Amino acid sequence: MHCQLRPGFQAGIEKINLFEPGDGPILEFHKSGFKIKQVKVDGELRNFAEYLREESVDTRLPLISQDGDDENVSFQRVNEDTVQLYAPVFKEERYRLAKGLTDYHSILMDRVKNLNYPSYFSCNCILNYKNDNLTDKDIGELSGPVTFGEISNHLLNQTFVSLYIKEA
Repeated sequence: MHCQLRPGFQAGIEKINLFEPGDGPILEFHKSGFKIKQVKVDGELRNFAEYLREESVDTRLPLISQDGDDENVSFQRVNEDTVQLYAPVFKEERYRLAKGLTDYHSILMDRVKNLNYPSYFSCNCILNYKNDNLTDKDIGELSGPVTFGEISNHLLNQTFVSLYIKEA
C-alpha cells in the first residue's frame, strides 16, 4: 500500500499477534521452505509429521519464531510424511509451538483497545477466521480485508496488521 500524506504527518504499522511461544521443545529445520519433512526436536532429528501426530499437536496454533520478532508460521496440512505450511520456516532458525488461547475474541478486543494509535486500515489474516471462529464477531476498529498477510514480501500468519497516521 502506498499512502500520500499531508506535510507534517507520518504513517506506520502496528502488528497484533495474539500468540505467545509455549514451553515445549525448540524446533529447528535443516532447510528453509513451505514443505517440511524433518525437524530437530531439542536437537533430535525427527519426521515432522510423525512428531506432530505423536504429540497430538493442535495445528490451529502456529509455530513461533524464537530468533526475531515472534512471527507465526501456520500449518496448512499434515500429510503422511510431510508438513505443508502457509509461510516458510527458515534454516537454523529456532521455533516453538504456540500456547493455546482460552478466549481468542476477548484477547483480541483487549489488544485492539490498547493500540497505540487509531487504525485507519487493517489487514486480518484469513486463518484468524478459519481457526479461531471470528465469523460474525465484532473486531472493533480493525476494518479492512481478510486476506493472507504480507509486509515487504514477508508473510505474516494469524496476525492483524494495522495502518496508523500520526502527526510527525
